[in-house]
Parts: sequence; C-alpha cells; structure tokens
Amino acid sequence: MLSLQEIESRFGQHKATIEGPEATLPKHADLRAEWKGFVAWLDRTIPDGRYKDLMHDDLERASMWTHKAVAALAPLASDVVELSQPAQEPLPLQDTPTVTLSTEPTPAA
Repeated sequence: MLSLQEIESRFGQHKATIEGPEATLPKHADLRAEWKGFVAWLDRTIPDGRYKDLMHDDLERASMWTHKAVAALAPLASDVVELSQPAQEPLPLQDTPTVTLSTEPTPAA
C-alpha cells in the first residue's frame, strides 16, 4: 500500500526549476534534443512498417519516463505555491458544451 506521501510524490505536480545545480528545466531541454536526434536517426535507418510504428510508440513511452525521472527531482508544486493564493474555481457545468450522439443512420447525400 502506498503512503499518502508516496502518492503525492508520484502523482503530484512537480514544478520545474530553472536555476542551480539541480535545475530540471535545462535537463528537460537536453533530453528533448537528444531524443529528437536519436529518433530522427532511427527513422532514417529503419524501414517503414509495423515494427517501425511499434518502435515509435515504445520510444515515445521511454521518452516520457525519462522526463518523469527528471521531473521527480523537482519540488512538488504544492510545496512551492503559497497557501495564501486563492484556489481556482472549477468551471460550472452549465458552461460545458454538451454533445448528443444519435444512433439513427444519416441520410445518403
């Protein structure tokens, strides 16, 4: 069972830091540049097809995990934001657009 602290750490918003030896924003930029170069090279090297599509999916997933690893180094946003700031109110439900789906066939044009 996860502790409340572990849940907050895993699923809370980590605020990117800009300065200092543990700054995460520059690390994210470096990761993006390296991933783009690597994936561009693979894209030129690997023939098109199902396996290349699967490769792209898995590389995207791996890229997300590398960014998550860097983000976890940053402090939680709740630790950074002052408690005196008012919380944002959620949008009222009546302002949310509604979509109605019909099961009736549409007439042919």
